[in-house]
Amino acid sequence: GITVATAHDVRDVDRVRRYVLLHGHLDRPGPGVVAGARLDAGDVVGYAGDTGSPGLVRLRLEARQLREGARLSDLDPKRIIDAAVTVPCDLRNVLPLRQGASL
Repeated sequence: GITVATAHDVRDVDRVRRYVLLHGHLDRPGPGVVAGARLDAGDVVGYAGDTGSPGLVRLRLEARQLREGARLSDLDPKRIIDAAVTVPCDLRNVLPLRQGASL
């Protein structure tokens, strides 16, 4: 399947951290999703499919934090998952909880 990577800036207490979300096992990207495109809230990133496992639709979502000093604009896309460039994260540790929500 296809993987679409999106970049996100998340404000922490004292700085802004950059994260990359990998949306994997897609049948195809969403409308207008091409390298360098800016997506807005509500835009379709891609369409889940059953490539590689007929009849079993699945989606992979992986969050990775960009390491200090690493720049996405200088990066070969194949290196996004390189441990020298990004660190895998648990989204529960990245996104703030909605008021009144609990884990």
